[in-house]
Amino acid sequence: MATRRGIQSTEKPRSVYKYLSDLGLSDTQIKSAVRITPQIAFSSIEKTLKPKIEFLQNLGFVGSDLNIDANVEILKNVLPKGTCNDDLPKVLRRCSDVLTRSPYKVLSVNINYLRSCGIVDYQLSTLLKRQPALFIMHESRLKDFVSMAVKAGFSPNGTMFIHGLHSISSISNATYKKKVKLICSFGITEKECMRMFNSAPVLMRTSVGKLEVGLEFFMNEAKVSKSDIVRNPFCLMHAMHGRVLPRYRVLEVLKSKRLTKKLPKLIDSLWMPDEDFLDKFVRRFPDNMNDLFEAFRGNSRR
Repeated sequence: MATRRGIQSTEKPRSVYKYLSDLGLSDTQIKSAVRITPQIAFSSIEKTLKPKIEFLQNLGFVGSDLNIDANVEILKNVLPKGTCNDDLPKVLRRCSDVLTRSPYKVLSVNINYLRSCGIVDYQLSTLLKRQPALFIMHESRLKDFVSMAVKAGFSPNGTMFIHGLHSISSISNATYKKKVKLICSFGITEKECMRMFNSAPVLMRTSVGKLEVGLEFFMNEAKVSKSDIVRNPFCLMHAMHGRVLPRYRVLEVLKSKRLTKKLPKLIDSLWMPDEDFLDKFVRRFPDNMNDLFEAFRGNSRR
């Protein structure tokens, strides 16, 4: 190993070389790693190299598989510099395969393609942290997902595009079609369904069962208008028993007892923190507070 200019001792580089060699890396791989990241040769084995190597070993990398410096450098160039040390382990835990694919035939190609779609750096880093598998799939498959996102109404230049791409790539095409069909079965048009997905991409990752229960309740029991649901699709993602039903029951008691003329729409009340909701619609009516609390807890005597 060559020493850095101004440094006479080769003791540390030799120790690093022996350490990496003992791990199973070949002479060529070690030289390649040092060429890409020269500071490796002068790193502390105990404080710097060993913890990182152990982290990779815990992910299942052994021997020559540990020679992943090119991939790491590419990933580090995508992630924000200030948070890279924290973000990189999270990306690797989510998808350790990003270190095993060819850095220049797969990883770089997909990153360049996503950038060509109009995805800027901060969006690219967000997408990497949320869905790293996108970065190592076959380019043709990645292009299919991008095409699906565009057809669903997401603009490549828009801020919601990466969220749409994330959601679409997280489910199968069959599941996606099944969810569209389910939503449309409640009288919502496909165009309106796409509007819902565009304003709340995470809706695509909500289970079919949860979507069905939510649509059935809001449209058939709570009589929420279709237009309100299309405008506020997040209502379908709230916990039914933990948030939706308690508020619905309280508002129904207030309505039946005519305790106030100013009642919010159910879907608007879902955004309020519990304590704010209780203050405004339960504790505000001390003469009826017991009944209202019972309704909130699910024991309405109305």
